[in-house]
Amino acid sequence: MYHYALMWSGGKDSALVLHRARAAGLDVTRLISFFDSATGRVRFHGVRAELLEEQARAAGVPIRTIGTSWPEMEGRLADELATLKREGFTGVVLGDIHLADVRAWYETRVTAAGLEHVEPIWGEPPGRLLREFVDAGGRAVVTCVDLTRLDRSWLGRVIDESFANEIAATGIDPCGENGEYHSYVFAGPMLRRPIGWRLGEIRDDGRFAQADVIGDADPNGTFRSDVALSKHVDPRPTLENLARSTGLAYDDVVHHALVRYASSGAEALLSIDPHALRRLIEARKAEDWAAVAGIIDWLEAGLNEV
Repeated sequence: MYHYALMWSGGKDSALVLHRARAAGLDVTRLISFFDSATGRVRFHGVRAELLEEQARAAGVPIRTIGTSWPEMEGRLADELATLKREGFTGVVLGDIHLADVRAWYETRVTAAGLEHVEPIWGEPPGRLLREFVDAGGRAVVTCVDLTRLDRSWLGRVIDESFANEIAATGIDPCGENGEYHSYVFAGPMLRRPIGWRLGEIRDDGRFAQADVIGDADPNGTFRSDVALSKHVDPRPTLENLARSTGLAYDDVVHHALVRYASSGAEALLSIDPHALRRLIEARKAEDWAAVAGIIDWLEAGLNEV
């Protein structure tokens, strides 16, 4: 049996790579992640190492988290690759997209250790990869932005359909391959269950802004926050408009909305994208009825697949 290890950052690209590797029939039996030993966080992403362990539990794959200083990185990587070879692993899966120097650095060291070097998303258009992650149900939160390329408003945003549309309009690499932004995955087909989380303090050194992601024992914690936000909005005008436009009784429209929300399909969709309700509320407040219709169509399409 051939076994593979996967270099895991906790972000959307490594999550997509895990999904791709499994779909290709590769048996990924270990995740490997290096973090800064001084801070206990993944470099650039700013995510606590223990949150990567939570991702690994949700993915059903054991993880090796290794704390290093930057000068120690190459030596510790060599040790880890030697251990993989000694334990009978076939190769290492990575998530490089188009940075040739980064790929070459890892490829040289992986192959020198006698292991196969696998790059499932190499050379593919970043925008298409981002869409693939989102369309598959993948969700992540932006944990770090390079303030020379994106403004601080992107920090803490959930990577979903609207994010994919809006990031494409900025002109940066849609996947943030040049370090424009980094993320933490909390839901998707690569995970057996969603991961509860909430945002903590913001750190800003003038060049990079990072949002602390805190594990939430309540997997519905984010959804609870959305419900609290919804209390500031009166949904009655929307329901009254629907009643008038359809000729139905207001009470019947309200009942229909509750039934649709309470269905198991709606719950499943909201567990994947708890911010769908927030976007629907914001679109209604702005009287952007095209956006309202688009969100409802997305929910209906998902319900038909459940």
